[in-house]
Amino acid sequence: MLYSLVEVELMYIACAYETGWKKTISPWCYSFNLETIQPFEYVDDLVQYWYNGYAFKITTRLACLAIRDAVLFFNDRRNRRSANIYFTDISSVIHVLVHLGVYKGKKLNSKTFEMNSKRSWKASKIAGFANNVALIFYS
Repeated sequence: MLYSLVEVELMYIACAYETGWKKTISPWCYSFNLETIQPFEYVDDLVQYWYNGYAFKITTRLACLAIRDAVLFFNDRRNRRSANIYFTDISSVIHVLVHLGVYKGKKLNSKTFEMNSKRSWKASKIAGFANNVALIFYS
């Protein structure tokens, strides 16, 4: 039986989410092998890279206010609070990481796909189901 690209993409998404939820390999994943799943993973990487990553200079500045707030919090010696906590979406977490230069590597585009690549930017590692960033000041 032949499947359309949309159906195969849905199988990939089901594989990823169900594996993440159940912490065991989803039956949907058996439709893929390493060679066939890597292009789908790369597409996810491209989407995150171009929407939230290093593709545009402005994206590296989207977290300026959050970083500034952290620096002001650390510098305020009168501050009695032990933590300053924010709750946000994954895009904002990625923006903070990008502003700090984390996971920076070679530029990703549709022509840079390589099988078994050791690239720094991997959305599956950067943007999981739940992410946290802790900025800790040691004095």
